[in-house]
Amino acid sequence: MGARDDFRHLVGHRLFGRLAAMIRPRTESLLRFAGLSVWLLVGVSQAASAWPPLPGVPRLAYLAVQGLVFGLLAVFAICFWLNMRAIPADGDSRHRLLLLLVQAVSGLLIATDLMYIVAAEAPLVLASRRSLQWLAGQTVVMVLWSLLLAHSGVFEGLTALQARPAETAFAVTLLSVLAWQFFAFCAGWFAAGESRGQRELARLNGELVAAQRALAEASRLEERLHIARELHDTAGHHLVALKLQLDLAQRVAEPARPSHVANAAAIARQLLEEVRVVVGRLRERQDVDLVQALADLRTAIPEPELHVEVAAELADELAFLPADLKQILYRCIQEAVNNALCHADARHLRITLGRTNGDLGLRIRDDGRGVACPRAGHGLTGMAERIAALGGDMTFVSAPGEGFQIDIRVPIDREGP
Repeated sequence: MGARDDFRHLVGHRLFGRLAAMIRPRTESLLRFAGLSVWLLVGVSQAASAWPPLPGVPRLAYLAVQGLVFGLLAVFAICFWLNMRAIPADGDSRHRLLLLLVQAVSGLLIATDLMYIVAAEAPLVLASRRSLQWLAGQTVVMVLWSLLLAHSGVFEGLTALQARPAETAFAVTLLSVLAWQFFAFCAGWFAAGESRGQRELARLNGELVAAQRALAEASRLEERLHIARELHDTAGHHLVALKLQLDLAQRVAEPARPSHVANAAAIARQLLEEVRVVVGRLRERQDVDLVQALADLRTAIPEPELHVEVAAELADELAFLPADLKQILYRCIQEAVNNALCHADARHLRITLGRTNGDLGLRIRDDGRGVACPRAGHGLTGMAERIAALGGDMTFVSAPGEGFQIDIRVPIDREGP
């Protein structure tokens, strides 16, 4: 892979990473802002209609009703914020469904406008099929709730329909509510598709970076093979010539012997110089710049956001670690990032490198949803095997809502490859 290709790939994935980082948070922030704006409008409307109190209403009853209304408004806002902190990758979470149910109940009891927020939120926090089921269920509930309110005589139709028959006002108002609800759901559906599409593109971009590095490694291996052949051809030629000059020096007598010895010395110097050049090229190409590799990975993947910390006592010697150790550490970090992208629903991933009692310590922790009983899949098993091959060990812990943490310890006071 030439310098021009390296530059093109580096610029390409960095530009994409920055664009993805700009688009996704902006989309999610706008959705949260829009939902909270509707919620605030409902709250202001409730406050305006509640003050001043109606004459003849007992003060205690008034305070109890208003406390219930604004308490439900607060519960709705809290559930909305918890659900919309991050759009999940798979949308398959029971606690998100529970939060949505609490919002729906609060919306039914307070104001129909809040149900538009619920309809728009459903496709963002639920899987596609389940969100469609939710829309169908919410539509049925809205119809039944409206019929109950109409039967109780407290159903409020559109202001423009007050002069129309009650049945007409009820039907048109209900259809209007359902239409706006469907519109909100469609807006959320397309926003969810965009957000999950951006997440998938980020994951694929991370895999592309890994593939590019694998291709670069293959190119380096090919170059090493080329250097090995060149070394064989060059050294073989000079060694044959050197042996010939030494044999001649042994067989001939003075004064011809010194000239053959001088020729042998010149050949040996030339051989040594060429071997140094070839070995220098080999050493230059086989090493891995771990800091730069992590910087490229952080740029390529906008979310989860990578935070890299290198302890001061390790920073100076990081470049001099054995090449195989740096390569394996990078592969382990890649696997952890991939797990956070695909399974953790994490927003941040912290990578910490340090030294403890002469060993290198690597901690990788995300702020994802975590799991109750963490088990090692193929990726974690492969990581543990690679670390064990270096004489180290790996552990991992997780709990629901507390993310996933991987701790790696590797002895580094050893000879390089």
